[in-house]
Amino acid sequence: MLDDIFEDSWAYQEIIEKGRQKGLEEGREEGRHEGLIQALLAIVETHFPTLMPQAASLVERVHDPLRLQHLIVLLTLAQSTEEAYDTLRTWSNSTNAL
Repeated sequence: MLDDIFEDSWAYQEIIEKGRQKGLEEGREEGRHEGLIQALLAIVETHFPTLMPQAASLVERVHDPLRLQHLIVLLTLAQSTEEAYDTLRTWSNSTNAL
């Protein structure tokens, strides 16, 4: 009976709603991050398959979605495997320095 009263209170409902919203936001962010990783790896696999090990290693260390977006843009602009390799190497070195 006391549990029912507590669960029906506005304070309890407010706490539950805030928890749900935080969970949804974290889920969206995690999904966005995973989507960016998949996009980056698909670009590398399609255009520069020999660079997959380097790309896979790098994406494990990049957690900022904006950095991943920037890297995707740079890789789509790469005109050769060498240019893509240089991009991945530069980003890998800058990520190691963080």
